[in-house]
Amino acid sequence: MGEEETPEAEQRAVALHRETREELARADGKATTLLGVVGLILGALLAGIIAGDWTPNDLGCVEEVVFWLGAMGAATAEALLCAAVIPRLNHDKNREAVAYFGHVVQFESEEEFSRALDRVPRQRLTDQIWHISRIVQTKYRLIQLGLLALAGGLLLMAAAVLVDSL
Repeated sequence: MGEEETPEAEQRAVALHRETREELARADGKATTLLGVVGLILGALLAGIIAGDWTPNDLGCVEEVVFWLGAMGAATAEALLCAAVIPRLNHDKNREAVAYFGHVVQFESEEEFSRALDRVPRQRLTDQIWHISRIVQTKYRLIQLGLLALAGGLLLMAAAVLVDSL
């Protein structure tokens, strides 16, 4: 937003900021749900192995290798989904721009923060939209990669068990 900011532009920016924050919440929700699903799948698999009901060692040699490649895919999915939900704490050290909590916590006192807040440029909203949008994009990319890794991993594990049973 420039010096000639119009009320319509301000309203669009406020709406976009709200929608971007909502999208961030949706991305976190999706990643958290998928993380739980992957955890349940891996937990069920480990429970069967620990109980001694089944072990990948029961598979043929090639099938066991394929199974473990699939397990690595599922573990990769878990790591990618964890990366999607981990809080982003990186922020620039510009103490003149107070745009989000990462900037606020840099101040030594409430008075110092209050003085800086009085100097906040009119571009705070655009700064927030820019940064939150990039966070959302990163989260969705990690979710996408996690889903691909999970699908590939589960497919390999299922194929290994199925081929071994033939």
